[in-house]
Amino acid sequence: MLPIAGTLAATAAAAAAAFSYKGKRWASLDGDADRLVYHYFDQDGHWHLLDGDKMAVLAADFLMDALRESGLPPPEVSTGGDGGPGGEWRVAVVQTAYANGASTRYLREKGVPVAFAKTGVKFVHHEAEKYDLGIYFEANGHGTVLFSEALSLALLAHHASFAEGGAEEWVEEKLKQKVATTRLISAQQLINQAVGDAMSDLLFIEAVLRLKWWDVSVWAQGLYTDLPSKQLKLQVPDRTVVSCNADETRALTPPSLQERLDALMAAPAVAPHGRVFVRPSGTEDVVRVYAEADTPDAAAELAAEAARIVQEMVGTPPKQEGNGGGTGGGME
Repeated sequence: MLPIAGTLAATAAAAAAAFSYKGKRWASLDGDADRLVYHYFDQDGHWHLLDGDKMAVLAADFLMDALRESGLPPPEVSTGGDGGPGGEWRVAVVQTAYANGASTRYLREKGVPVAFAKTGVKFVHHEAEKYDLGIYFEANGHGTVLFSEALSLALLAHHASFAEGGAEEWVEEKLKQKVATTRLISAQQLINQAVGDAMSDLLFIEAVLRLKWWDVSVWAQGLYTDLPSKQLKLQVPDRTVVSCNADETRALTPPSLQERLDALMAAPAVAPHGRVFVRPSGTEDVVRVYAEADTPDAAAELAAEAARIVQEMVGTPPKQEGNGGGTGGGME
């Protein structure tokens, strides 16, 4: 399992005595090297985590800019899908409901299509395969970038076209297009498009930071600021009482549950950025609550109110004699 944030911070802090650590970026991989996160201490000694959302946005920012600058012609036949209008390459960042809302808002304001999938890398990967350029990183750092065969072949053909003609035909715009196309091809060759290869992801992130001339603090602060969030885990008698839509962003049952959650999100104390959703566990009688808002206190209050509604509508498991029983509700 990926080490929790506290463990990462403690590990980095322990190493600080050996050398100057402020401003240096650290990368942490899990045991089988399929997940990656970055973290660092700022000049005031505060620790910051750059998770999968930060990596997805960095990748999208770099790749979308390169695609626009490449001058790559649109496909002759529309590839359809939701990543763009007919006659354009299908592009999307695929997220789950757990993606921080600030990252989603940043992408949409940049004109990057965002698609949602059910929690779990196998579901996110399957959704990303629908696009010519599908970018996904779960918050835990599990992810990659997928290039369709059509886009890969088009990039190679476009790159070859720059070799045609004499030197007099080379102008600044063509050189800019060639550089952008070369970057896209290099990214496609570097990134392992199989599910979860933290080493290739690390090399890609490092290359992007170098090409942008960004240090870790610019990356952390220059794109968006995460909204504070809170997660709760609720023990319930029967998790199947709660069901969700396909991407788990809205509850379908019990019938009035989503209506009451919508009322919470519309409250002046958390609007306009407050968000909460609930979803049943796939393996145990547990309902998980995720909330985010502009402040940690508002996020915690929103999560607590959502938990109260769930337990009111779904119930709590009976107490077990001898172990104190009761209701779960701690952070995941």
